[in-house]
Formats: sequence, structure tokens, C-alpha cells
Amino acid sequence: MLEGPWHLAPPEERAFWQGLAQVAVGLTHVQRGNATGARSLLLSGAEKLEPYEDGHEGVAVSRVVAQARALADRDIATITPDELKVAFR
Repeated sequence: MLEGPWHLAPPEERAFWQGLAQVAVGLTHVQRGNATGARSLLLSGAEKLEPYEDGHEGVAVSRVVAQARALADRDIATITPDELKVAFR
């Protein structure tokens, strides 16, 4: 769902869409128990999103970045399903 906008976006927007996609896939890795993949994608996604301001494309960027970084710092075995509900807006 996010790969289309990522690949079709103008160059200055690609990192934003890639960052969102990476955070989303990172959450999937958490659910599947892949700690290495989850941490890598959550941190990479947060890094790509960080330069964008809150409200970019309607996304609460600072909140997504904070949640992604916080989850990446956790033992994924202790993360509950409710904690995977990242507030994008």
C-alpha cells in the first residue's frame, strides 16, 4: 500500500513514503517475532521520517518517529498488540 506512493513520489517525497513503509513493515516483524528485522526497519523508518514536519501528508510525524524508536528499544517479546497501534494522525 505504501510502496506505490514511495516509488511514484517526486524525489523530495520518497524518503517520507519509504519511512512510513519501513515503520509499517517493522511493526509486522515485531508481530512475527523477528527482533533484528523489526529494530532495523523501525529505526531506519524513523530516521527517514525525522526531517519531515508534523502534519506532512496529514501524518503526526514526530509521534510516529517517537513510537518507532521506543518500540525499537524494547524486547519485542514484551510488546503487546495494543502497543503496535502507531498513531499516524
